[in-house]
Amino acid sequence: MLETEKGHLLSPATLLAHEFEHGVDAETNYEQYKADAKTKVPSYGNENERKVITNEEQDIAKAHGEIGNDEVTRTDHGGVYVRIMYMTPKQIERYIRKARTEKLDESGLVVGTN
Repeated sequence: MLETEKGHLLSPATLLAHEFEHGVDAETNYEQYKADAKTKVPSYGNENERKVITNEEQDIAKAHGEIGNDEVTRTDHGGVYVRIMYMTPKQIERYIRKARTEKLDESGLVVGTN
């Protein structure tokens, strides 16, 4: 799971879909994908990351309930990984939904949980 600079939690499913979209982009137009990889974009690293983050990642995170319709996941290619070992997908979903309404502590845990 990734906590973004906006304070949103992105599930492993969203992160995997983000990576999948890179593959789709490369398969669809490899020459453009290579050119975008070389095009530096502040905060995002390169144009490939900017395209996926500002487009598909937003739709995916909304579909997964990780952000609202008027929110964005992040405005850069950064974030802090949150450890979620031994959690089922349903537990991850509940954790993200709870974190959307409660404060996270400095270790990335929802305050009041162990």
